[in-house]
Amino acid sequence: GLFFPLLFLLERNVRAILAAGLSMLAIVSATAAIWGPDIWLDYVRIGIPTQSLVLSDPIAGSAPFMPTVLMNLRGAGVSLSTASTVQAFASVFAAALIAWHFRRRRAPDDWQANAGFLAAAVFGTPYMLGYDTLALSTAALLALVQRPVNGYAVLGCWLLVLAQMVLGQNGLPGSALIPALAALSFLGICRSQREKAAASSTCVDQRNCPTGLTQSSE
Repeated sequence: GLFFPLLFLLERNVRAILAAGLSMLAIVSATAAIWGPDIWLDYVRIGIPTQSLVLSDPIAGSAPFMPTVLMNLRGAGVSLSTASTVQAFASVFAAALIAWHFRRRRAPDDWQANAGFLAAAVFGTPYMLGYDTLALSTAALLALVQRPVNGYAVLGCWLLVLAQMVLGQNGLPGSALIPALAALSFLGICRSQREKAAASSTCVDQRNCPTGLTQSSE
């Protein structure tokens, strides 16, 4: 959820911003009403420090299950300060990629754009377990059905959790590069020859194109 506010702001999606804010208030209020306000105090006093400990200590057992830049490097024995710096650059890169592609509002059912956003979000987020990437895998498969996309990018997203478990258990980094490369592919920075051929197959003279079939190169 780290990059959703950025996406909503870029698209000037006021309804989504209001809905997200109201949903957050409803969840906070309902939780406090059922279990009491102390549960949120415990989250601040215990939950957040525990989360920070998980990120700072790869021995805690989380590194093999987090396909993020930070945990890839921590699992490989890189110091926390160095890994955090690299993750910060990755986050800035992901934000810039999202800002560039979504400078114009995309269609809600543009699954290639949706998959690109989710891939960039995975790459730019320091705390994310493998099962959190299910949405990315689903969006990538839907993009493959919708239009010609890089099949290797889709396969990488689908096998991301397996790759992280295999590499992470052995202290080997690398799985975090999969969503980065997938984001570059889905968002049009790096395209396969098949994708370029599909994009260049648009009608030169739109008078020869049936209405509604003209494709966009973006």
